[in-house]
Amino acid sequence: GFRPVTLVGFSLGARVVFKCLQALAETEKNSEIVERAVLIGAPISINNENWRDVRKMVAGRFINVYATNDWTLGVAFRASLLSQGLAGIQPVCIPGIQDVDVTDMVEGHSSYLWKTQQILEKLELDNSYPVFRNAL
Repeated sequence: GFRPVTLVGFSLGARVVFKCLQALAETEKNSEIVERAVLIGAPISINNENWRDVRKMVAGRFINVYATNDWTLGVAFRASLLSQGLAGIQPVCIPGIQDVDVTDMVEGHSSYLWKTQQILEKLELDNSYPVFRNAL
C-alpha cells in the first residue's frame, strides 16, 4: 500500500535510488509515492539526467548531500561525468531539491562511512517538514 518511505543512498547506492525514482517516473500514477529521498555523495550527472521528473516522485524532502573535497568522485568520474556536473561534489540547483554541503564534515569519499550518523542528524529527517505536493 501507500506508506511513507524514505530512500537513502550513498555513492553508487545513491545512483540506485535515483534510477529507482526514474523508473517510478515512467508511470504518472507513481507520483509522490516516496516521502523523502536522500542522495549522499552521488555519482549522478547534473545536466544529463531528468532531475525534475525524478523530483515529482518524492512527496517531501529530496536532498542532495555533497562535498566539494570528494576527490574520489572527482577522479573516478572525471572523464565521463565531471564535465556535465556531478551531484556528489556540487549543488544540483534544481527547485524542490535541497542541496546540503558537508565539506566541513567529511575529508573525502570514504570518510562518509564514519560521518553518516552526524550527516543524517544534520538533515533532521525525524522532524516534520512541509510536503511539497503539487509545488513543482
